[in-house]
Amino acid sequence: MLIINENEIYIVEASPPFINWTRGIYKTIDGGSNWQLLTNGLTTQFLREVVEGKNNSIILGGIFGRIYKSEDSGANWQVLTTGMSTGIVSSFILDGDRIIAGNQAGIIISDDNGKTWNYSNNGFNLDHIRTVNKLADGTYLIGNNGGLFHYFPANNSFVGLNNFSVESRPDIFGDLSWVEINGTVQINNNSYIMATYQGLLFQTFDQGNSWQIVNTQFNPCGITFIDKTNSGRIYFNSIITDNGLFKSDDNAVTWKKEGSNFANCSSVINDKQGNLMAGNLNCLYNSTDDGNSWNLIKDFGGQITNIKLTSDGSYYVLNAYDGLFRSSDNCTSWTNTIFKYIDDPAIMPSSCNQMIETSKGNLLLATDIGFYESKDNGISWNKRIDELNNCKISDVNISDEGLILAVTSKGIFISNNTVTSVAKEEMPTQFQLLQNYPNPFNPVTTINYSIPNSSFVTIKVYDILGREVTTLVNENKNAGYYKVNFDASKLTSGVYIYKITSNDFVQSKKMILMK
Repeated sequence: MLIINENEIYIVEASPPFINWTRGIYKTIDGGSNWQLLTNGLTTQFLREVVEGKNNSIILGGIFGRIYKSEDSGANWQVLTTGMSTGIVSSFILDGDRIIAGNQAGIIISDDNGKTWNYSNNGFNLDHIRTVNKLADGTYLIGNNGGLFHYFPANNSFVGLNNFSVESRPDIFGDLSWVEINGTVQINNNSYIMATYQGLLFQTFDQGNSWQIVNTQFNPCGITFIDKTNSGRIYFNSIITDNGLFKSDDNAVTWKKEGSNFANCSSVINDKQGNLMAGNLNCLYNSTDDGNSWNLIKDFGGQITNIKLTSDGSYYVLNAYDGLFRSSDNCTSWTNTIFKYIDDPAIMPSSCNQMIETSKGNLLLATDIGFYESKDNGISWNKRIDELNNCKISDVNISDEGLILAVTSKGIFISNNTVTSVAKEEMPTQFQLLQNYPNPFNPVTTINYSIPNSSFVTIKVYDILGREVTTLVNENKNAGYYKVNFDASKLTSGVYIYKITSNDFVQSKKMILMK
């Protein structure tokens, strides 16, 4: 409430987002006998705070990082350039031209009456971190409940990234300051796809400086995760509206729904044979026909949070309530390697959230009460007593430099020592030809393939009539992962076939040139 005098009073009535109640800021000029809902210039009804500003202005704070000002007693409102503002603006202090606002990201300050804003706490809320992705230049994209941030390790600084607008939905989707980010996947050095709980996929082509909506023919909402398998396929899961598991084989250009029976999927990976595995609620599934049909492997009784495959060929299912399950016989039998109630049976079960392999046989498990470590391929585990003891660790990964990055309830921690990434040590165990990307393409696309042992490799491209167009590879290759570019600038639009031949292995895939 803001009381100007005994007759002129303003009241903000708040409501949760996405609930169709009439809420906003009301004004009376007769001491409360009659009230008027003020709307002109306000792009949201979800408001929290109103105070008197400089020169008889009124300052208004809202739920999506919005800060407004009226200079005509509420008849008209203009949104202030909040810039890096995020989350719910719930409190103001005014001192001349300075405005100090409190929100989910901490404290933001404007010294020019709301034209520009800066953070007073390095611009980052240490709680509710949802996702971290390392960019090609060594910086990071970090998302939390309050929006998206660009983190620069060199000077330990954060910059809010909210450069986005959608004219059709200014009431909600005015910028990225309000979204709950539940995952990002990297397309190439500059391009990333970001999934939000509110149901939208965003894509950046400039390392997060600006974003645009990824169009799909579906209407997902409540996106709980997005991930990319080692075959290059992108998956995301929606739990509301168009619910189910969705996939894209062409870097988010087109999407296909796997089925509504996967409405609570938490993880999708490729198994040792290149087939698919998915965790949905309590159940683990696999597919041997590229996701067209799925088979139940096991019901684990508790919610699956993640699936992992380690260098020794073992499978791990991470559980939100029942610990960590391991199979060393290709998913035939499973052992709970972490007892159901960690440390103390009297406390709630600790969720196993993420696991990495720091070196061959050495595993690091992130839980709600700190790290657990195994040095014998997951057979036995010990609690790590360090700075993160009894701290909720939601995510952990290894940077390109070998540093362990932990996302916790206390903030982001980076290890003092480096480790050797097992991913860099691994050699492929089978021949594999992956789907080209992008696809459709114009005019250049990339083809990835893997060779498990030294052999002579040929990759050729044919038109739809079977006529040879070009030879991309025709030489001996050592075991490893490879990629080759195909430039079709001199060809006409259409469907083309690319085929790999190596020893007894032959595989073909289609690609679409669209000019």
